[in-house]
Amino acid sequence: FNVILAQQIPVWHPLTSSWVTEVSTNPAFIFRWLLKDCPANPRRVDISRIDDDELKDWALECADKAFCYSNCVDQFTTLFVLLKDVCAAGRASFTVRESKYSVVRDIAQTTPIQVFTPRNSWAFSGSRAFPDAVHALRVQFINPAAAYQQDEVIVYDDSFGDAAMLIADPTLTLATKFEQLTIPGCTDADAAWRLGRYHLAVGRLRPNTYFWNADIENLVCNRGDLIYVANDVIGVGLSWGRITAVTTDGGGNVTDFTCDEQLSAETGITYAVRVRCDDGTVVLSQVTLPRLGDGIQSVTLVTHSPAIKVGDLFVFGVLGQDTIPMIVGKIEPGQDLSAKITAVDAAPAVLTADSGTP
Repeated sequence: FNVILAQQIPVWHPLTSSWVTEVSTNPAFIFRWLLKDCPANPRRVDISRIDDDELKDWALECADKAFCYSNCVDQFTTLFVLLKDVCAAGRASFTVRESKYSVVRDIAQTTPIQVFTPRNSWAFSGSRAFPDAVHALRVQFINPAAAYQQDEVIVYDDSFGDAAMLIADPTLTLATKFEQLTIPGCTDADAAWRLGRYHLAVGRLRPNTYFWNADIENLVCNRGDLIYVANDVIGVGLSWGRITAVTTDGGGNVTDFTCDEQLSAETGITYAVRVRCDDGTVVLSQVTLPRLGDGIQSVTLVTHSPAIKVGDLFVFGVLGQDTIPMIVGKIEPGQDLSAKITAVDAAPAVLTADSGTP
């Protein structure tokens, strides 16, 4: 017998704000079902330990991008391996956050969670990958339109195409270097194309990996969070330190501050400071300096803020070059609440690589 099977699972309906049992290939709902309801799972997880809010947001993203997971598991495996496959099909990764099972997604972020400088970190290092450039990916997927046989879609990187595409757009270059990418459980050609475009962009735009150690301040951020980093090893930022005194106007807004670090200024350059306030917010302001040269320890803010206080961490540098945005990739706990942090460039263009029509 040849049959097509479908597992009914709880699916969240936003319009009715309720869970309804029905057939679904959404990776977010399958992830939840495997943890909570799957009969093959001997250690099912209580709902109190599942991050439903994050899974609902992930489900919306999966629906928007046609991410899906359909698979017949007929061999022994572990729940963790299966969950990782489901996450990969929905462009996410498994995590446990605040004792709840959840996922990490690579999504657009505008507010940094933490700021790291040599004043609150040490042992900064990095590495850069130099792989052979890949022009296109042959993304393998299961095609329902072909009787559920394995199929492939060719996904071209920016500025590359096949002979037919070159006729329509002579600015393209003929693709000659191909690699294969298999997406377990993917049964949608559009989803395969979007995942292929994402992985091509990651390889091209995130070749750098950064490492550093931090003390208890590492507890503020989690894997996948947006952070700002300044360090002399990579030539980002000019100075960093702590605020020792502030001057306010009549409304309580800070107009000037003095710091414990000596700053240097040259003519013809626009400078700025980025202050990490004690409430977690990050304030960026262009500054004017009392003079040029070395040994400066006070600045005047162009943008006044009531959030800045004595003791706050600050970064001083050229406007637009004081810090660089990064995404936390790994946090490895160490002794005395310290941790080794691994991060990559935020590279926001990665998130728009799969836009457009496949």
